[in-house]
Amino acid sequence: MCRCSRGGESASSVPGFIGLEIASAAIQLGCHPTVLETAATPLAAILGAELGGYIQRWHERKGVSFRCGSGLRGVRGTYSVEALELNDGEVLGVDAVVVGVGQTPNVEWLAQSGLDMRLGLVCDLHDRTQDPRVFGVGDAVCTKVGDHYHPTRQWTAVTEQARRTAGAICGKVDAEPIVEDFYFWSDLHGTRLQFAGQVPSNPRLIWVRGSPHEERFVVLVCDAAQVRAVFSRGSPREFLTHSMALRRVEPVAALEAS
Repeated sequence: MCRCSRGGESASSVPGFIGLEIASAAIQLGCHPTVLETAATPLAAILGAELGGYIQRWHERKGVSFRCGSGLRGVRGTYSVEALELNDGEVLGVDAVVVGVGQTPNVEWLAQSGLDMRLGLVCDLHDRTQDPRVFGVGDAVCTKVGDHYHPTRQWTAVTEQARRTAGAICGKVDAEPIVEDFYFWSDLHGTRLQFAGQVPSNPRLIWVRGSPHEERFVVLVCDAAQVRAVFSRGSPREFLTHSMALRRVEPVAALEAS
């Protein structure tokens, strides 16, 4: 949900990048947005709590306010929304509200197909369903990697899915093992943020350019043995270079020694 005001406080609560993109646009319009987030930090489910905290503080430096760990108790107003009441009793005056409720893949028409449905149409890394004659590409697809299921997050992933699917249909399977990097990007406050990979439960951060306190940085997110994700802010060229470590499943020890 996003509430924006030109004259006073305002609020926005949307998990993920959409709420932050709205808040960024509101700042450019001279508004004072506040993000309402039920998690401890924004983007915690994607980036983890530590990186999510860095992103929150960056937005705060730009003028965005946050209410993290907050739920919405109720909405006040006679003919339109005038205020939001939070679970802790705080009441925020509202001029505009944007609510992001996510998406639900339209796969009901496949309910009787016998295909696996879990967060969407389940496909392998070659975008093939459990029926080898059926492939899936796009927002309705959920990629299974090991025991984990990953919905398609952004339109950029569809291009790669389509390439792999076309190759698989023609019998041209990639010679190298496929490393699904779950790449996506977002432009916030005039700066491009890019992410690829999956943040492990106990991440180790290796800063290969800048620091979280600088406007531009690149950080490798590692477990005990190898790179699991790459995240950058304002460094697209360096992101491309270092994201190759993810594709190469590069050992952390080699990175720390280089």
